[in-house]
Amino acid sequence: MAQKRTKRANGTGSIVRDRNRKYRIRVMAYKDGVLKRITLKSGIRNYNEAKRILDEYNLNPYDLDINVLTFKELHEQFMKYKKEDNTTEKTLRNYNFAFKRCKALHNDKVKDIMKPKIELFLKTLKQKNGTEASKGTKNNTKIFLNMLFGFAVDNRLIKDNPANFRMRSNNFEKKNKKNPFTTAEIQKLWDNVDNYEFIDVILIMIYTGVRFDEMRMMKIKNIDLINNVIKNSGNKTAKGKDRLIIIKKEIKDLIIRRCEESPTEYLVYGSYMTDSKKQYQEVGKTYFRNQFNKIMEAFGMEHTPHDTRRTLATKLYKSGMKNKDIIDIMGHTEITTTENYYVCNDEEELKEAMDKVDLLN
Repeated sequence: MAQKRTKRANGTGSIVRDRNRKYRIRVMAYKDGVLKRITLKSGIRNYNEAKRILDEYNLNPYDLDINVLTFKELHEQFMKYKKEDNTTEKTLRNYNFAFKRCKALHNDKVKDIMKPKIELFLKTLKQKNGTEASKGTKNNTKIFLNMLFGFAVDNRLIKDNPANFRMRSNNFEKKNKKNPFTTAEIQKLWDNVDNYEFIDVILIMIYTGVRFDEMRMMKIKNIDLINNVIKNSGNKTAKGKDRLIIIKKEIKDLIIRRCEESPTEYLVYGSYMTDSKKQYQEVGKTYFRNQFNKIMEAFGMEHTPHDTRRTLATKLYKSGMKNKDIIDIMGHTEITTTENYYVCNDEEELKEAMDKVDLLN
């Protein structure tokens, strides 16, 4: 029994009967880098067979494109899929930010992009000012590439994901490398705090030593501006009591301004559009890191969010503060944690310490 012929959905191709009473399948696909209507197959004897072939093709509609499909075209298909999958606008924007950083790959054919090329691309990735991109920016770009080529693998465009590898240690700073902000860098942030969004957040982190997630999820109701402390941060000290985060006078106005301006219960917030209406919410980890990395790139700095915490720890330790007070402020269980993972001694200090050692006595 012949199957009833129904109108196909837009973008799924068409079946045409020619003068020889045979069927021809036509689809929209990339050919020589241009999206055009092409013949998928012709000379098919009956409609049901043509429909079966077209339905199978639509399960993986990119097979014809792989010899000419470019990185840019793959991204277009990836974004189309993500939009249909109800991905949030904020996440879609982050994908586009990462895509723009990959300009050097835009016109490359997907089939020609191999692991060595991606490794070299990430190693030599530059900021807008021409300096080397930060570790965080490289890492975010690597994550995006892994997702994009993973999409290509899932759709049988390529067999292996060229971005699915562990970065070599010489491309990124080691996880526990101590890299606190310098005095000059902190001053530069202060000089531009009113000119760039999010610099105030970075300064608050430096002056309080809060953890990445503590800052991201900090609620206004837990900020006591009378006693200059932040309570119930979610982390416990060695004594088992709620950790108190001290608000230094230098950053109090920054916190007050954020408390007054925030349309949410959170000190740090983001916005997104739904049906042409702006909505606000707490920020996700990816958004937070992207905002942080934008500031680092703008000023040619090489830091991760955790370096803000290392900065305070180093300053406290070198100030001669009692170990007990340091571990309470930092939320550590013992001073060795602060010394091993946070405190940084510069070259001149090490030389000065060595000069004081008399090996003959």
